[in-house]
Amino acid sequence: MRVTFLILLLMQLSALADEVRVAVGMNYDQSVQVMKAQGGEDITSGLDVMVLPSLDKGARQGGYWRFRDFDAIVSLSAVNGKIEGITFWSNTDFDENKLRRAKTARDISALTLNAKTKKVSVEVVGKSPAREKDRVATNAIQTTVGDSRKVKTIFEDDAKLTEQEVKDVLLLARQCGIDQPAEVRTFHFLPGSDHGIEVKSIAETNGLDVAFDTIRIRDIDWGFSESNKTSMRAGKFWAVPAAKDTTHLRLYDFGKEKIGVQLFGITPELADKIIPLIAAKKVRYPESKGPYDHDSDRLKKILDSKPRGLSRERDGKLGLYFENQLNILQFRFEKGEVILEKVLFVVI
Repeated sequence: MRVTFLILLLMQLSALADEVRVAVGMNYDQSVQVMKAQGGEDITSGLDVMVLPSLDKGARQGGYWRFRDFDAIVSLSAVNGKIEGITFWSNTDFDENKLRRAKTARDISALTLNAKTKKVSVEVVGKSPAREKDRVATNAIQTTVGDSRKVKTIFEDDAKLTEQEVKDVLLLARQCGIDQPAEVRTFHFLPGSDHGIEVKSIAETNGLDVAFDTIRIRDIDWGFSESNKTSMRAGKFWAVPAAKDTTHLRLYDFGKEKIGVQLFGITPELADKIIPLIAAKKVRYPESKGPYDHDSDRLKKILDSKPRGLSRERDGKLGLYFENQLNILQFRFEKGEVILEKVLFVVI
């Protein structure tokens, strides 16, 4: 009996090796091992990209993977060790140019690789194609929900919630630990056009430091089926309570307003030196590459936006990212001077 069971188990493992699946909700590290076993190559370091820091320390992971034998490239993003999003391209679409890469990005919920046939199949999230206008959320509409807490809502034009849906979202947020919700917003998962919902709590302030909680909520109608037994549900919405994050901001004067900047591996003392220089645009640009140096133009345009976060990577490099931007500025801080180096792409 034991021998028969062992033979059947080995047959099942052999079959599984011929076809593997990576899906939203799976463990990120295990998925990486599965992809490597199928010839997946981590190409993140060669793309001038930076993994966007998480709202919670060390909780976010991500990267780009090429499968040459399958004509496929995927970008994975994970929070708290679980895959949260997958974006798919063919090798040709990804390699041609950055504009085509943006237009052909497909948000998927699962990727299946068949080792025998070398074919890849995907399960697409939602119905909306990736559109360039969706890549930066600048068309939000603000309203106020008529309950006692006066919760503010910010909706994308193509992702509005009804009053009853907002009530369901707030109920779910409270079940996930957001006892005092202050804001409900819809947003686009970047890069792509798929939507999500985020609820933010009332902020607590201590001098220049601000802290608040957030939880991301999925809508089944937007292609997000309930992922696992750890999820909680209200109406057609679901969320994982363990995914609630706490955001810590430091306040700075920027123009005529105060802004909150997230700090990742950066001390407030260092940030207090860097952000005022960015606000005053007292920075040194990289050496020009000639009259058609588009990088310098892009740097200047990015600097017109409000800073959102400041980070120090494991290799010691400093990164600055901005509101409504898909890029991070890599820079050095030497002798009291901000020296810009290059523009990086974001892995979300």
